[in-house]
Amino acid sequence: MRTETSSETQNRFGELIDGVQREPVTITRRGRPLAFVLSPKDLEYFLVSSRLRDRAHAEFEAFFALAKKEDHIGRSFLFRPVSTLIVL
Repeated sequence: MRTETSSETQNRFGELIDGVQREPVTITRRGRPLAFVLSPKDLEYFLVSSRLRDRAHAEFEAFFALAKKEDHIGRSFLFRPVSTLIVL
């Protein structure tokens, strides 16, 4: 990811727009990140990845909530000895 100061960005905005098609750009002010500029393709990738991560997290939570609910002892199966999880 390329980094530019806010002053550089103001002076070379056209170059920023062209460059962001190749890689995201961090704009800084006084050495701190101020903004991130992404191409539409990079933004779409980020949004899709975020949605997939959120869905996987929800499925993970639902799986373990169900496993805990189905446990007759009231403890999650994760806390049982490994030998009780192995079916021979």
